[in-house]
Amino acid sequence: MSDPTVIGRAVLAGLAKGRARAIAAAQARSRLLEEIICGLALADIQAGRPPRGRGKRIALQLRGRVSESQVNRLLRRLYSVRGAIGDTDRQVNQEAG
Repeated sequence: MSDPTVIGRAVLAGLAKGRARAIAAAQARSRLLEEIICGLALADIQAGRPPRGRGKRIALQLRGRVSESQVNRLLRRLYSVRGAIGDTDRQVNQEAG
């Protein structure tokens, strides 16, 4: 019979491998949805629609792939990054001028 610690290590290695694959798949799905949501948000902005309800409009367009709260969370993150980039641009312009 094999040593239980060897078997335990093999089992844990297999679980770690499966966990790594699941994380990689989730990250790939997240990146894809982020690109789709960003494109839909830009189209919504260009259409002149108000920011209120944007998450719900995008979630409805995606037909249940993501919830409204997930879209809103991503939009908040995208807006905060855009705001930080815009602030940096303003600071550079003020220092130059």
